[in-house]
Amino acid sequence: MSFDRIQEKSKNYEINQIIFSYQKKNFYIKKGVEELIFGSENFERSLKLTDDIDEITFNSILGGDILEHTFSKWIKDSLERNDEKYKTLKKDCSIKAGENLKEFILNNLNLNSEKILELLQIYDQPYYYGKSFGAMHLYKVQSNNECKIKLKDIEIRVPQSQLNVYFTFEISNKNDTNAIIFRVECRYSHGQFKGIPEAKLYYTDNVNYLKNLYTVIN
Repeated sequence: MSFDRIQEKSKNYEINQIIFSYQKKNFYIKKGVEELIFGSENFERSLKLTDDIDEITFNSILGGDILEHTFSKWIKDSLERNDEKYKTLKKDCSIKAGENLKEFILNNLNLNSEKILELLQIYDQPYYYGKSFGAMHLYKVQSNNECKIKLKDIEIRVPQSQLNVYFTFEISNKNDTNAIIFRVECRYSHGQFKGIPEAKLYYTDNVNYLKNLYTVIN
């Protein structure tokens, strides 16, 4: 793993010398007497220079916040910008990780419909909603037990080396008279798989208005 690279790099540094600094968040990697120190002035974790550990142990010792702002930033600065082999390997890993994630989700799918509908302000009780969509209208927003949710597709994309996972959902009335389709995009843009992915929700086109699920009162 890349920890071997920074262990090797540390041989060129003196004790207490900073190996890498992420100044935006005041995080650093520093060489100690017999260890590498990861963290900030308020919070540090250390690993022995002679440690031979696997990635799971490494991640567990440092924790997500320190990993993202020290080791992952060092990878981006030292390897991703300068090492073509690393970028190729990262892309291969991203593709494989995406395929494994898709397979896991499809084999263990358990949609929490209530939580998904809450994002769209559809709750366990119906209510009335006034809005101007070109003209003034009053709508009845149905309750969540009047809706159905279906995962239509999971698409894996790796434009360069960053994993993107696109989830396409369909929400419809129980009688299937109206439906909308939306997409959730998850991007592992920070932390090299060490942190929580960034996620955004999109309509798939300009005609998938949420009002399609509402009942027009007037």
